[in-house]
Amino acid sequence: MIEAIHLFGVLLATLYPLAAFWAGGHALLNARDPGVAWGWIAVCILFPLAGALLYYLFGINRIR
Repeated sequence: MIEAIHLFGVLLATLYPLAAFWAGGHALLNARDPGVAWGWIAVCILFPLAGALLYYLFGINRIR
């Protein structure tokens, strides 16, 4: 039981920074306005998993 809890903690500790780096990097490379990109990067750094989820839902322009 303790091994499963430890594995879950390690998984979350790895997932948080990866999600934040992915979303921040995507915002930096694809946002047209630099201020918007830096805003999304700040959100992703302050709230790693929630920021990445919010960026995925609201930050990616799907209509071109």
